[in-house]
Amino acid sequence: MSSVIPGDLSYWALATIYATLALSSFFLSYTVVTKVSPKWAVFVGAVAYALMICANLYPRYYTLIPCSALLGFFASVLWTGQGTYVTFASQAYSKQRQKDPQSALGFFNGTFFGIFQTSTVIGYLLSSLILGSTTGKTTTLFVVYAIICATGVAGVLLLPPERPLPTEEPQPQADLLYGGDIEEDTATEEKDIPLTEDTGEPPRQKEAVTGAADEATWKRIWDGMMTTGRIMRDRKMALLLPLMLYDGLSRGFTTADFTGSIITPCLGVNSVGLVMAVYAATNAIFCAAFGKIGDVIGMRVIVFVGVLLHAIFFIFFIVWTEVFGLQSLGEWPMRLVIWPLGSVLGAGDALLYSVFSATMMGTFNGKVAAFSTFKFWTSLGYVVAFVWGSYVSLTLKCALVLACLVVSAHAVLVLDRVVQPITQKGLKGQHPAAAVETDKRALLDKEQESDM
Repeated sequence: MSSVIPGDLSYWALATIYATLALSSFFLSYTVVTKVSPKWAVFVGAVAYALMICANLYPRYYTLIPCSALLGFFASVLWTGQGTYVTFASQAYSKQRQKDPQSALGFFNGTFFGIFQTSTVIGYLLSSLILGSTTGKTTTLFVVYAIICATGVAGVLLLPPERPLPTEEPQPQADLLYGGDIEEDTATEEKDIPLTEDTGEPPRQKEAVTGAADEATWKRIWDGMMTTGRIMRDRKMALLLPLMLYDGLSRGFTTADFTGSIITPCLGVNSVGLVMAVYAATNAIFCAAFGKIGDVIGMRVIVFVGVLLHAIFFIFFIVWTEVFGLQSLGEWPMRLVIWPLGSVLGAGDALLYSVFSATMMGTFNGKVAAFSTFKFWTSLGYVVAFVWGSYVSLTLKCALVLACLVVSAHAVLVLDRVVQPITQKGLKGQHPAAAVETDKRALLDKEQESDM
């Protein structure tokens, strides 16, 4: 968007998307997914994406900003529903093969995002082809995107309904999906109010049902906020929050600054699609490959390699910009620099994102609140990356994102070495050091009870 929509409008539209996405991740996504099911949550979010694509056909503040806000609210619904739906699919797959429910999480996550990034490759190639060869370039591009998006919305309707994996002790579906924090309020269901044969539901009972339904809706929103807040206070989740924020910062940098401040001035706007196609292709390959390999080698190696690749990318542009100047070489020599670094960035994104998905699915069992937390903090990172847009120099942006990466890597190291080891199935088992502290607290509590 930043390379085809001039001025600051693209930055503010993107900032609006992720500001509202962060807000809705805290209360709306949990409520909608628990109310309509993951499949229909994905459908509602996909419709919002289609409307945003159509708004780009006439890009003005009064068209893009409202549609950006709408997209932000429902994008969190879509991605929270997607994460939960993939969790169910992987658990059902494992159950059919009589394996551990978590055994296929990496495979399913890697496959999904591999296909997702393949579609990104196609989108970038289309943009490069259309922007470089047609008149009315931007309009034609978004018409093609709108047609593709409408096809995708229709495809969501063909998804089979999700079926949560049953546990040994039967639980309500809400407990399985949302972590046992929601109590189903069957007293407010319409079926519990008797109907008369002639006139149907009496007016007073209708009013009571409507009022009870409204109260239940607000209660669900409140429960969603409280559940998301509680899971943020979990020590394992808290140590992952810096990495979630970094994920948003780095992806926001890729979307706005790598395309608009590096590729466009160095290679031209026609090359944005090609370079980003290489980025997305590398991302897709690493998602698919390490989604499966991660189930074998574990997440520690993946975290280390992902952090290393991103550090190389940002350190290079800090040094290159300050020492030589961004456009110190000609167009073709810069192609030999930017294209490989785009691949490095795409590979690092794939590795770090696979850690999030495996942890959300494995450690937190694919609960909606866990995915909502992830989207909340990632969206905050996006907002920061877009808001500082034209106010911060490229070198300072790279330095700030790199600093966040260092802090995130340290937090993940503490998580792995002190709290719980990172394994191929997320965070499994209690770390010995944490177990000792737990035993000490339990012993202290027992002594205090005996003294009383």
